[in-house]
Amino acid sequence: MKIHNAVLSIVGICFLYSCSGVEKTPEQVFQIEISEKKTLDISGSGLSSQFPFKVSPLFENQNAFLMSHSFSRSIDTVFLDIDENPIKKGIEIPYEGPNGIESFNYFFPFADNFLFMDNTTIYIPHNGVVNRKVLGKSLFGIEKGLSFIENSTSPVFILSNPNLKDLYFFSDNFHTDQLSLIHYNLEKDSFSDMPFSPLKKIKRHMIQLAQPNGDKLAKVNNAFKPGLLVTDLGCIISYPFCADFQFFNFSSKKTEIFEPNSDMFKREKKEPEIIPGDMDLPKFLTISKTWSDDIEFGPFCILENNTFFRIVRGELIEGKSSKFLELFDSSFEKIQEIDLSSLETDLSFFYFPLGNRIFIKAADQPVEDLLNYYLIQIKGK
Repeated sequence: MKIHNAVLSIVGICFLYSCSGVEKTPEQVFQIEISEKKTLDISGSGLSSQFPFKVSPLFENQNAFLMSHSFSRSIDTVFLDIDENPIKKGIEIPYEGPNGIESFNYFFPFADNFLFMDNTTIYIPHNGVVNRKVLGKSLFGIEKGLSFIENSTSPVFILSNPNLKDLYFFSDNFHTDQLSLIHYNLEKDSFSDMPFSPLKKIKRHMIQLAQPNGDKLAKVNNAFKPGLLVTDLGCIISYPFCADFQFFNFSSKKTEIFEPNSDMFKREKKEPEIIPGDMDLPKFLTISKTWSDDIEFGPFCILENNTFFRIVRGELIEGKSSKFLELFDSSFEKIQEIDLSSLETDLSFFYFPLGNRIFIKAADQPVEDLLNYYLIQIKGK
C-alpha cells in the first residue's frame, strides 16, 4: 500500500460539534478523553477529506502541524486553536532547477528549511541548492533496486527529536527482498547499515506477485513491512501484522523483542495460505485483501510526556472496525489499553501525535470539502 497524496492549501474555518467520551477505571493510570467532532473547511484547497495527507508535527507548538500540499507543491501550517483562517500558506517546493525536488514521500523541518525523501533519494536544500543522496552501490554494491520503505498506515515518518543530525530508515532490496535498517549521518554525509534483523515471522506474512515485464521482473507486495519510530536512544520497529515489536539500541547496537498481550484483541493476523509458484493477479488480490482486512497494528508514536502509543485496528467487517489505543512507558512495558470505539465509533486509522494529544481523522467524511477529525487527550497519572 502507498500513502495517498492529498492537499490542504487555502484558508479554512473550524466548526465544533457535540460528541465526547471519557474512559477511566481505578486500575488505569491515564484518563482518556475524546473531543467532540471538529471540522476543518478545506473547500477550494484541492484536498478531498476522503484521502489521507502528509504531515509533520511542530514540536514547539502542540496546537499546530505542518502539512504537505501536493498539487501546489507547498508546505502549509494548520493551527487547530484558531477558528478563522487556521491554514497558513507555506513555502512552495519547485520541481526543477538547482533547488528543485522531483518528488517526496516525507518531509522534516531541518535547519532553516526542510529535508525531503522519496523512494530512493534524500533531498537536502542548502543555500539555494539541493544536495541529493541516492541509495546505491556505495552502500550495497549495486546501482539500482534499493528503495526507502514508505509506511502506509501513518501519514508521517515520525522522529521524536526535531534537531536532526541523524536519519534512520528502512530500505528494501528489490533483488533479494532484504530489509535493512540504514543510518544516515547528516554531519558526516555517510550511510551505514545497522546490525539489525527483522522478526523471523515477517516472511510468513509476505504476499508477493512477481511476473516478467519485458526483459525485467515486476513485483508487487502486500503492506507487510515495518514501521519505525526514532528516539534519542534507539529505534522502535513495529509490524502491521502482529503485536510484537523490537527496540534497536543505538549505543549497544543490540535488538530487544517485546511481546505485549491484550485482553481486547488478538496478537497477530492469520498467516496467508500461499502455495509456492501458484500465484496470479486474482489470487494475489484475494489473498491480500483477506490479510489486509484482518486486525492491523499501527506504528508507534510518542507523546510529550514520553509515553509511547499506537492504535490497533480490529478486523474490517463491511468497511467498519473497532479501534484500540495501547500505552507504553519508557521501558516499553504496556501500562494501559483502551477500547476507543466504546467512546467514539467514528474513528479512522489515520493518526499522529500533537503534544499529549492524538489527532485522529474521523471515519465518516461525507463532504469532500470538510475534514472531520477528533483529538484524543491523554491526561496525567
